Amino acid sequence: MAETFDNTEKLVDPEDSEKTGKEDREPVNGSETEDFDLLAVKAPAGSASAGEEVPADKESGQDPENAGISPEDEEIINSFLTPLDEYAKKEKARFKKNQKILGGCYEWLGSFVYALLFVVVLFTFILRLVRVQGESMWPTLNSEDYLVISNLAYEPKTGDIVVLQVPSYKSGHPLIKRVIATGGQKVHIDYENWTVTVDGVTLNETYLNRDSRPMSRLDNCPTDFVVKEGYVFVMGDNRNNSTDSRSSLIGQIDERYLMGRVVFRLFSLSPLGTETNPLLSPFAESKDAD
Repeated sequence: MAETFDNTEKLVDPEDSEKTGKEDREPVNGSETEDFDLLAVKAPAGSASAGEEVPADKESGQDPENAGISPEDEEIINSFLTPLDEYAKKEKARFKKNQKILGGCYEWLGSFVYALLFVVVLFTFILRLVRVQGESMWPTLNSEDYLVISNLAYEPKTGDIVVLQVPSYKSGHPLIKRVIATGGQKVHIDYENWTVTVDGVTLNETYLNRDSRPMSRLDNCPTDFVVKEGYVFVMGDNRNNSTDSRSSLIGQIDERYLMGRVVFRLFSLSPLGTETNPLLSPFAESKDAD
């Protein structure tokens, strides 16, 4: 008898499907079944676990870094790496050299800045630069000489070369003269013999520019007088070509108008062969045309 097959598709409920799957996994004839999971199979002792990647060095016994590299390839790689190592060493040495040079430059620059600041402070508060114009102090000083003067804790005394100002004379521009006497000292001037006596002592004025004429009295400067306290009496070394305390235009100088004493001559632009005082060799510009 022929068998009849039903070709119609049978609809299966998802819940029934789950139950069916459970039933399929239930033990048959009272025996239990195990899920066979390849990943759960334990690897033999001492070998890599399942699913774990086995390192190449453990498989082949080679160095991991050189695994799969033949000696020829290694030689080629070394031929490239050796020049690079040498270049890196040279660059490192050059860097250290440049760093040393740069450090030296910074050190030099710092020293220069400190030196510059020192000079600025020195010539702002302690020293001043003056320039001589005129022949009233010749032959000791020459026109266009540059001098350094200082007024730091200065007390005038006989023989000092000073820079001074007279507000009523030539708009108070600076003059350069020599101190003959200070406050309270008695002065006697012998115009015929070119001698000056201070407190009974004749000055040894070897620096004078003498001539055959008597020393000029200018505005009939007295022969004997006493310098007022707080004042100084000054004259130029070129006595017959100097406007100084013998003149009523200048007279005795208030010590407050003394700008400073000449410390040394910085340099001279005078022609060679001109007689000068080598011991006077420091700032404002000072003009002395008298």
